[in-house]
Amino acid sequence: MQEITNKSFFRNYSFFVVILIVIFGLLIYPVLVSKKSWNTNLKTSVQKVLDEYNPGAWEVIEPIEINKPISSNCAAYTVRSINNKSEKVEAIILRITTFYGPLPAVYLYFPEREIDSVVFAGYSSLHGRVRTQLNNNIIDKRQEYWIKKIPEILN
Repeated sequence: MQEITNKSFFRNYSFFVVILIVIFGLLIYPVLVSKKSWNTNLKTSVQKVLDEYNPGAWEVIEPIEINKPISSNCAAYTVRSINNKSEKVEAIILRITTFYGPLPAVYLYFPEREIDSVVFAGYSSLHGRVRTQLNNNIIDKRQEYWIKKIPEILN
């Protein structure tokens, strides 16, 4: 019967560990590389929605880090008003459920306001008849839920 020496055991074990590290590295590398483009594309998407909501009134500045579990489903950005540069505004894009499936929705959050601090700006990447139909749905409980929830997410 063949005995396993310490030297051969550690050689085999280290070979296995190196293979695991390489596999995990190959899995994690694309995520780290694509993070910048992901933020850039979301920023562009938020800017398009804000331009459709109020043309030329908002400029998306930089991302805000969200340290809550919901951060995998949303992203927040600092937004500057072109007319009132001193006003602090934040935009958040998050996935909400609609009649047509989950869609990214953009909300504006005004931290200094007591009343109407969150405003629904629109759906991202949605145009035409479906957008008109969703925007005409004035009483939407899902939007009301997120309007109440967004101050908790961003604070």
